[in-house]
Amino acid sequence: MKNFFYSSIIFVIIILGFPLNAFASYKIVFIGDSITQGYIDLSHGYVYLMEKRLLEEGYDVEIINYGISGTETSLHRKILLDALPIDQPDLVVINSGIVDSLLVRNLIDIRDNLAAMIENSLKYKAKIILGLIDISWKHWTQPVYYNYNMSFLEIYKSLASEYNIQSFPFLDVVTLKSPEYNMGDSVHPNKKGHQRICDLLYPEIVKNLPKNETILNNQETELNDKVEMDNNLELFSIKSL
Repeated sequence: MKNFFYSSIIFVIIILGFPLNAFASYKIVFIGDSITQGYIDLSHGYVYLMEKRLLEEGYDVEIINYGISGTETSLHRKILLDALPIDQPDLVVINSGIVDSLLVRNLIDIRDNLAAMIENSLKYKAKIILGLIDISWKHWTQPVYYNYNMSFLEIYKSLASEYNIQSFPFLDVVTLKSPEYNMGDSVHPNKKGHQRICDLLYPEIVKNLPKNETILNNQETELNDKVEMDNNLELFSIKSL
């Protein structure tokens, strides 16, 4: 029953994949837990905010969200392995590991799972952005986990360096600890926290996106308008003399 339930969940996720724009050309896959899923309000989750912003700015994207509440790197590894040959994403955003840290999972296992996600994504020619998770500050309230917490972020930094992939501060001290950005549980960002994650991640995603005709045309129009304005100012200056 357990295996059937798991297989059914994976099948539904892979088939549906939470596509937010099914006919776009540049495909971005997000993998993660409840934060990526959009807890507590999907319409204020950072993935939703990211899609909204990218589409409003003229980027032709399809976003597939594999964020599932309460899931660990071990399950994310399996989901992504099954999803990659079907989705064939151009970009994979891996924001995985906070649940592992809460359950104090083995650091070697966490690293292996993250490395497998990176390697499998590279195998399918996808670019990768790895979200960094910093829980180093937690040792002040949990001294027994000092070494564990201090070593956690290094896993992500070393993987980003080893595989030469992009990274960004997915869950840093500000988002996890500040009441301005956190729901008070030192895990889940509030609406403002999700917006902060979106703002931090946005430029990293845009680096990978091809510019479409709408954006290029807008830029050309702005340039032409500027040239015309400069010419008019120059002509006005000459007449004034």
